Amino acid sequence: MPNDTRLNIIRNVLGIVLSIFMVVWIVILFLDKTGGKIFLNIPLFSNNHASSNPTSTDINTIDETIPLLPIEEIIEKRNSTGINLSTGESAFDIPILDTHITSTPDILVPLDISDKKTSEISIHSTLTGTTSFLGKENTQRQTQEQIQQQKVTTKKQDNADILVISSIEKKIQEYEQKHSNPKNKAIKTLDISATTDNKNEQHLRKEHIKNLEQLYKEKKKNSDLKKLIQELVKNYEFNDARKYLESLSIDKNMLVHPQLYIYTYFNILDLYSVAKVDEFKRKLQTMQEYQLISDQDVNFYNGLLLIAEKKYAKANTTWKSVTDKKYTPLIHSIHTIQEKIAKKRDIPLYYQDALVGLEMLKNGYFSLAKYLATSSFEQNKKYILPYQVLAYSAFLTSDLHEAIEYFQKLTKIDPAKHNSYKYMMGISYYWLGDYPNAILHLSQLKNSPTLRTNVLRYLILGYKNIKDHKRTLEIYQELLAEKKLIDGDFVDFFTFIFVVPYEKTGKINIDEYSFELASSYIQSCKNNQHIDKNICLLGEIGLQVAKNQWTPELLDQLKKLVTVYNQNFTLQLLGDYYYYTNFHKAAKDYYLKATLMAKDLLEKEIIQKKLLLLSNDTGNDISNDEK
Repeated sequence: MPNDTRLNIIRNVLGIVLSIFMVVWIVILFLDKTGGKIFLNIPLFSNNHASSNPTSTDINTIDETIPLLPIEEIIEKRNSTGINLSTGESAFDIPILDTHITSTPDILVPLDISDKKTSEISIHSTLTGTTSFLGKENTQRQTQEQIQQQKVTTKKQDNADILVISSIEKKIQEYEQKHSNPKNKAIKTLDISATTDNKNEQHLRKEHIKNLEQLYKEKKKNSDLKKLIQELVKNYEFNDARKYLESLSIDKNMLVHPQLYIYTYFNILDLYSVAKVDEFKRKLQTMQEYQLISDQDVNFYNGLLLIAEKKYAKANTTWKSVTDKKYTPLIHSIHTIQEKIAKKRDIPLYYQDALVGLEMLKNGYFSLAKYLATSSFEQNKKYILPYQVLAYSAFLTSDLHEAIEYFQKLTKIDPAKHNSYKYMMGISYYWLGDYPNAILHLSQLKNSPTLRTNVLRYLILGYKNIKDHKRTLEIYQELLAEKKLIDGDFVDFFTFIFVVPYEKTGKINIDEYSFELASSYIQSCKNNQHIDKNICLLGEIGLQVAKNQWTPELLDQLKKLVTVYNQNFTLQLLGDYYYYTNFHKAAKDYYLKATLMAKDLLEKEIIQKKLLLLSNDTGNDISNDEK
């Protein structure tokens, strides 16, 4: 074969190979650009065939094929679980964003899950803003029904709101009466929420604050706002108080007391920030110019700021003119610390900082207490006092997570007081609402001679909150064996076993174990000369009602108890007594009185059912006054 012919064949073959190569290369480029898919939408790569040891490129390719929900769909999912369709209220604190509803219906109907058709219409109307899939006549009829339903629902809701607000106002009034000046009371009243220890007072105050917040939210009255701020500061909830104080201006007609205002702002002051400290100084100056605070007030707080700078000598000079008795005890304590330290040699500064921090804690200047304690322990992490100051400051100002951390550290560096710190951890968990952890920590201290009684009291509260009725009764049984029981222990038990069940159900049904335990508590109450005998009477009445013994003796006891405990429990029981003894007019009178004392809708409904039964029955037409 001639050479020219061979050359032509080789060139042709090479041309074909090159053409094939180019085609393959173009196809590969196309596949790469389309994400591994051809017109049939078949993936080029799948996770099933991925390399067992893929390169970073492989991983990126695989990750990019994972479908991600668009933000609208994520919001829709959150809406579907976070919105209560019957009220339109969000279950979240964060605002619900709405990106998919293009129009809103003229009438929004509360969702009634018992009626499938109504539910479908409600949902459709809400999402599309139209009911066009119905006939015109049906639409108009449905609209009228919706309007009527809305009116009824609104009226019911208004009535419920009025009752709730009325109940809140009643609770606030009761709290204020109890805490005003008990020495002026002519009659010693029975307090169903009496303290079992000083921490139960915290329960009452927190509930009072919640009531004030709700009342202010509904009515927006300055008098309620003033009370709310005062209670928040009393409870050392300074950050919450600030939220309301920020809406107030500094002028001669300030809503709250100027000293309360400046005290609150000092306790939220970031002493590490020069700008924040300067802002606080400007507040002092402005209030001084308006003559809202005195020169002594200004000098006292300026002295505190100098202490934060460790300028103790300058602080002493600034305080020389301060003679106000509300400040002098703290100033004197700090002078004493300085004098004692001056007599010693080579004492590190952090000892002074920690001791002064402790005095600040005792006197309620928590921001400076924490600042000095932090400075002290940063210089010596084995020094116990700064940790104690930080732990108790955090606990008292409701920074409970931080308090737990410090108490946990203290159990390790100060093992001699391990039980005390464990106890504080348990209480902190309790106030956080973490009842299982509270029970876990407190249960370990039941054998502590000094802590046992209070531990049992908190365990009772913990088991109540997780609704473990059996364990609650068992701890009540253990508490009964303690020697130093007080009024509140008996009131708390009788309330749990008799009052609460009765007010929520309208009757008292207890099992044999509870019956025997109640009998033991009543006997112990009567044998203890330090216990108010009206409390024992509460237990005796509850036990007789549980036994269904509607005797003349019970009537005498109820009439005696109602003079010191004029509440739903006693008033409704008097109604029951007259109902069962066939004096229905007297029963009605007491049921109506009990309705006014009902704390919520459930209690009111229980009494209304009894009034309904009464109206369908006949009895002797005699009033309770005649009886």
